[in-house]
Amino acid sequence: MTTGNVKIDHYVEVMCEHGCRAVYGYIELLKAGQELPECANLDTQERILLRKELEAVMAVFSDNNKS
Repeated sequence: MTTGNVKIDHYVEVMCEHGCRAVYGYIELLKAGQELPECANLDTQERILLRKELEAVMAVFSDNNKS
């Protein structure tokens, strides 16, 4: 999955390398509006896009586990 935004795609890739449990944690922190050191240079809109993309990635994994 790609957003078309090179910077966001990079963060998604790096964060996903930390594993599913970590990604779920990142999503929750981003939902709560907390700033993550991993993405401190992202603006508010970019953090929203990052969260949505991480949610989309995890939805794929969730759907695959239902099969």
